Amino acid sequence: MNGTPLAKTPPVAAPRFLALRSAHLRAVATRLSRRLPVTLAFHTACIGGLLLASGFPTWRVITVVGIYGAMVLAHVYMGLRARCAPIEEASLFGLRLGVMTAQAAVFALTGGLASPLLPAILAPTIGMLFAFGRSRESVIITVYLAMLVLALGALPAPVSPVPAAPYNIALSAAALLFSIYML
Repeated sequence: MNGTPLAKTPPVAAPRFLALRSAHLRAVATRLSRRLPVTLAFHTACIGGLLLASGFPTWRVITVVGIYGAMVLAHVYMGLRARCAPIEEASLFGLRLGVMTAQAAVFALTGGLASPLLPAILAPTIGMLFAFGRSRESVIITVYLAMLVLALGALPAPVSPVPAAPYNIALSAAALLFSIYML
């Protein structure tokens, strides 16, 4: 008997598109997890150095570098897993939501919506919207990003100082160049 007891016909095969999409996502995730840790570590060092040079509070710099360091470790872990087996969609989706959350914490520490690091949200968001296409995951990513933006906008100004000029311009450029490179 095919399917459930209620089904009298054979089960419907998954469309070829879904199989191709899954293969594409696994390939993208595997490539990303192999190259991102080194790139992100370099980005972390640049951001940490610029924040320190700007006179930004040391505890905030340490926290920002710690958050980025945790992101590096998460990508190293995924890269090691990718050597044994391709990364599945759910793992990629969860990792990217985690990255968006970590970046929102960094933005909160460096100025909220005025943070010079805000362009760094482009890579995980646009990359995942492109990778998942018109799907439930893309809707979740979009809604989650909107919620993060609203939360950052609700932060009171004294809670999140912005790095001093001209370092804020250098930080924005570094974040934007990192996003462009990752896309």
